[in-house]
Amino acid sequence: MVYFNSQIADSIAPYRNVRRVQFGILSPDEIKRMSVTNPPIEHPELMEGGKPKERGLMDPRQGPPDRNSKCKTCAGSYIECPGHFGHIELTKPVYHVAFLSKILKILRCVCFYCSKLLIDPNDQKIIDIMKKTKGQYRRRLAYLFDA
Repeated sequence: MVYFNSQIADSIAPYRNVRRVQFGILSPDEIKRMSVTNPPIEHPELMEGGKPKERGLMDPRQGPPDRNSKCKTCAGSYIECPGHFGHIELTKPVYHVAFLSKILKILRCVCFYCSKLLIDPNDQKIIDIMKKTKGQYRRRLAYLFDA
């Protein structure tokens, strides 16, 4: 890496055009596998004896806490280290409020007693929706829910 006086790193990686960006949700197993805090974060304290507390909210494995420290995961400086994520194991499930309406829509499409879908896949209206929304899963859910 090349450093300027302003301490901003200039990448030597070649430039490329971005063709697509995809966002998704990690499963709990993926989060645990990718987390640098194994065992997980357990302490609400940030510091202990003037230093970031191991297994605390500012665990030094997640990146350097100040400009004078090195990262415990990649040994990078404050500028070089991109940061690493950890995880906290919760005793009860926590639901993301932004997804609650979609979860309710999905649950209302399934029979409470036998877990079968409440739509007939041979219904012409459903077949038309499936054709019209091929590859567009969010739009498909909205159409199916309103059908």
